[in-house]
Amino acid sequence: MRLLTLLVVCIALCISNRAEAQIWKKLTKSAGKTAEKAILKKAEEKAAKTIEGNPKKKTKKQSKKDKNDTQEHHEEVSVEDTFGSVEMYSKFDFVPGQEILFYDNFEKDNLGDFPSRWDGNGGGELVEINDQKWLKLSLKTVYMPLPLERLPENFTVEFDVYPINFKQSGGAAAARFWFWIDDDKNYKAGRNWAGTSFTYWTTIDTRVRVKNNRNGREEINNRIEYPDLAQHFFQPAHISIAVNKRRFRLWVNEKKVVDVPRLAPEANWSTFKFYVDGYNDPFLVSNFKVAEGGTNYREQLTNEGKFFTNGIGFDSGSAVIKPESYGVLKEIAIALKQDNFKIHIVGHTDTDGSEDINLQLSKQRATAIKNTLVSQFNISEALLSTEGKGSSKPLANNTTAEGKAKNRRVEFVKL
Repeated sequence: MRLLTLLVVCIALCISNRAEAQIWKKLTKSAGKTAEKAILKKAEEKAAKTIEGNPKKKTKKQSKKDKNDTQEHHEEVSVEDTFGSVEMYSKFDFVPGQEILFYDNFEKDNLGDFPSRWDGNGGGELVEINDQKWLKLSLKTVYMPLPLERLPENFTVEFDVYPINFKQSGGAAAARFWFWIDDDKNYKAGRNWAGTSFTYWTTIDTRVRVKNNRNGREEINNRIEYPDLAQHFFQPAHISIAVNKRRFRLWVNEKKVVDVPRLAPEANWSTFKFYVDGYNDPFLVSNFKVAEGGTNYREQLTNEGKFFTNGIGFDSGSAVIKPESYGVLKEIAIALKQDNFKIHIVGHTDTDGSEDINLQLSKQRATAIKNTLVSQFNISEALLSTEGKGSSKPLANNTTAEGKAKNRRVEFVKL
């Protein structure tokens, strides 16, 4: 029996490797069959436990009450609630870029439509799970946000990904999700590209492949084993990527899974591409953000006396800090400890919601950051003061997704 099991696994591995080899030959074929909407409904019920910071399943009546409490009162968040989730990412060292180049959460697109700021060579539609819009990827289709003219030398990419029913279905030997940066604005993989893929098959655990092409020739093609990575995809996962010249790093939630010094060849990067194959349940992507990297907080405090960051995120309508904010908070704490600056923390919001609510929310978020710096990074409370300005001091136009993302910021001013 054990010999038979081993034989089955070996055969499946061969199938997986063959399927992977064929991916790059099939990138221009049409989309696969759309998943049943009944699965999405089921996923929505499960996602209520995880998306938008809901740790427990709630009844509709409870959810409505919580929503009203958030909109009308914005009650103070305790220190434990504020930074407890950040502690989960205590080894997370990703720092997002400061200047947002592209951001899309699909807020202006209609459900059931293909998103207006994206392109693809097959089907795709927007779905909603627990008040969050997601792009549902069709099989064997290349998706990409509308290309930028040219990316800077250092940039970061973030997005959420959700392979629905992964834990229950276990995926399959050939189920794979690719993400790569490319210098070709067409649907194929160009002469210069670099990226990674995840195998969604719990039978052999999740595997990561890193691969690139330089001037049309493959330089790197390697597989990395991560026995415990699969658990990160049983619910929505946050993907963070940092490209610093040729260095390519990628995190899944707080776990760094790729750090290759020369994965990205020298190229005029212009776009990002997604591709999924062999995953029969809905595969979702949301909250895609690209930003220019290279932020030095200490230098900005010393030379300019202030800086702001969009890298500290919060659960929607609350002052609960998202766990992926840990890397930014850590860098800020290091800067403060080096010189013992006295810092005034100022919270800002976009214009969604009323002015009074935004003002109160911005104050609570500034306080939450102060509490986290004191409690987790041992910054003296005497060095920190807080203020909230709501939506009264926008940096950009609130009519665009990028503008709103830029305006949702925290400012640090040296006193």
